[in-house]
Amino acid sequence: MDSRRLSEPEIEAIEERLKQTSPGPWHSEADQVFSRDEVLADICCGAIEQAMADATFFAHSRDDVERLLVEVRYLRGELARYRGRQSS
Repeated sequence: MDSRRLSEPEIEAIEERLKQTSPGPWHSEADQVFSRDEVLADICCGAIEQAMADATFFAHSRDDVERLLVEVRYLRGELARYRGRQSS
C-alpha cells in the first residue's frame, strides 16, 4: 500500500484544520492573500513572479482542499458500494 494514502483519521484532521481557517473565499492581489479585506499572507520571498504564483496557489488552497475532501469522500463511498456488490 502506498504510504501517501490518507487514513480516515488523517482526513478528519485535515477537515478540522480547514474548519479552523479564516472564512473563504480567499483571493490574491499581486503577492498578498486576502480573506475578504483582511490580509492573510504577504508573500515577500524571491522574485515577484514567484511570489505572485505562490499567493495565487495559497489563495485557492482553501477551496481546493475543501473540494478535494468532498471528492475523496465520494470516491471512497463509490468504492465501498462497488466492493459490496462484488462480494454479493
